[in-house]
Amino acid sequence: VIAATNRKQDLDPALISRFDSMITFGLPDQQNRQEIAAQYAKHLTKTELAEFAMVTEGLSGRDIRDVCQQAERRWASKLIRGQAGDAKEGSLPPLREYIESAMNRRKSLLEIEEQRSQSPGIRRDRRPLDLS
Repeated sequence: VIAATNRKQDLDPALISRFDSMITFGLPDQQNRQEIAAQYAKHLTKTELAEFAMVTEGLSGRDIRDVCQQAERRWASKLIRGQAGDAKEGSLPPLREYIESAMNRRKSLLEIEEQRSQSPGIRRDRRPLDLS
C-alpha cells in the first residue's frame, strides 16, 4: 500500500505504524513554487510568477494549485457580475487575483492551526484526553 498526505499529524498512530517506511517531502522552495504556479497560471509572466512564488512561501503544491483555481473562479465571477473593471470577457485573472487568493489561503491555514493548538480536547495523536 502506498499512501500520501499533507497532514500526517492528523492520522491515527495505529495506521501509521502499519507502514514499513515513510518518505518525507518538504514544502517546495521558491523555484519549485514558481514552476508549480506556471502549470496553473500559464498566462502570467516570469516576473509575475516569481512574485507569486514569493507570496506562496509555506504552501504545498496542492495549496498552490487550489489558490490558482480559486483565483480563476473568483475572476470568472467578477467578469460575470461586471466587477472586473475594464477587463474583457474571457480574460484571464491578473496577478493581484492570485496574490489575494494566496493570502486568503495562508490566513485560513493559520486559523486552522491556531484552532488546533487552542482546543484542549483535540490532540494530534488522536488518543483520548483524560480530563479527570
